[in-house]
Amino acid sequence: MRVFVFLFLILSSFLSAAQEPTLTLPENEDFVKSDAFFAIPNDQEQEFASVIIKNNTITALQVDATYQVKNQLTIDYNANSGRELVEKAYINNTYTLYFLHEEDKMLDILTFDFDNNTSNTTYIEIPIAKKTFIQSLRVSGGTSNDSYERNLSRNNEYFLQAFTYTTNFYLINILLKSSTLVIYQIDAENNVSRKEVVLPDYFRDEKRRESNLYSNMLFTNDFHFSIPKITNVFPTPSSASGHFSKIYLNDSVLTLTTDGNPLFTYIVTVDLNTFEGDVTAFAKRALGNSSLVTRTNSFLDGDTIYMLSTNANELYIDLWNVRERKKIKEISFNKKEDLFFENPTIDTTLTKEDQYALLKTKKTLKNNTRGTKGISVKEIDDTFLIVIGATRALASESGLLSPVEFNGAGILLPPLMSYTDLATRNEIHAYFDKDFNFISKPLEPSIFASLGAISQKADFKKINAFFKVKDEYVYGYLNIKTGEISFYSGR
Repeated sequence: MRVFVFLFLILSSFLSAAQEPTLTLPENEDFVKSDAFFAIPNDQEQEFASVIIKNNTITALQVDATYQVKNQLTIDYNANSGRELVEKAYINNTYTLYFLHEEDKMLDILTFDFDNNTSNTTYIEIPIAKKTFIQSLRVSGGTSNDSYERNLSRNNEYFLQAFTYTTNFYLINILLKSSTLVIYQIDAENNVSRKEVVLPDYFRDEKRRESNLYSNMLFTNDFHFSIPKITNVFPTPSSASGHFSKIYLNDSVLTLTTDGNPLFTYIVTVDLNTFEGDVTAFAKRALGNSSLVTRTNSFLDGDTIYMLSTNANELYIDLWNVRERKKIKEISFNKKEDLFFENPTIDTTLTKEDQYALLKTKKTLKNNTRGTKGISVKEIDDTFLIVIGATRALASESGLLSPVEFNGAGILLPPLMSYTDLATRNEIHAYFDKDFNFISKPLEPSIFASLGAISQKADFKKINAFFKVKDEYVYGYLNIKTGEISFYSGR
């Protein structure tokens, strides 16, 4: 029971320190029943813009480093009519929103320039590749000879993700049934350039036959041509790490990983300076008992990829240096080992005995084979926290932000609100030292769990935002019923 008491004390001390909001804005009729609420951090000035979307109006509030509202700008814009907010960033001295149309042919760029007290909307046409085909139609009531043909076209590429890097915005697409990525670069003057990155022909299917990147991503039923982008600024929740395909941006190198293929993990890299691409494949571990259901996934942290393979009897994590293709470490558990895993959100409706059993190796491995599994890694104070957990689809509370954008600056709250739910029975937390040896250590609640607890204390209907400005974590909410906005901050 000591671990549960410890966790309670840690969580209580955090909550008492952050009990009072850093900033509360009074009730505002203009914000009642808003559609979306989020933030755009500006690390340069250690400030942020709080953005509220309601009906056909988008409002941005400039909040400075002392949590004072300095300015307010609005734009008339219908964000609900077939448009998806694919990126938001402080770029080129403006707070900027990027909306992609459903057909992916148009991009709307909304900018808030508080220095000049102006807001603006720019419409850009994206030269999406089309595929033309002939459709034969028979005249209603006619004979087989009474037919005609017509030419149709459809998009031959699909949206994967969007990024900002330096002064540019990037749309990342994939060509249908190919290993070709299409990258649209939009510069500070809104000039559009299109680059095709043709990847080496390394891809294989589940029977080791020649295949392509597109088909490998389709192995998984969670692939909807929009995949999570992982920044690892925060501990990554299982709702993001559980996806089989993920995108990372490290300086100028864009990395896409996919684990849909049961035999291989593929790592695709693209240099945004040269638009040169490469592919690396790592064979997945085959576990001993083939009659048991095996779950696999991976997580990239810098140059190290963590490859998970698990069933009800055993769990392996293979660590590889991607650049050198050198194996770093093999971590393994089996159900006979008497290991103790930690979990900050044990289901308190269970008996104490069941709570403890849940954290033992055998029970953990049994639970760990249910559903889609994800793995994530976060370095904390010279130790590595590895989280392995189940995932399920989450719906965005706002309906406007992509539900797979789980770990960017200005993250919406489906991951924050659902983190405790996802961690209850199907998520394990294990600490390792710098040499990746298992260590026992009381688990402090992550910032997700701590701020999630604050959110749950406010039991009215609200839209939530969680983000980081400089070295400070911020949680904010908008009360849909009253229009009141509050922010809590902590380090």
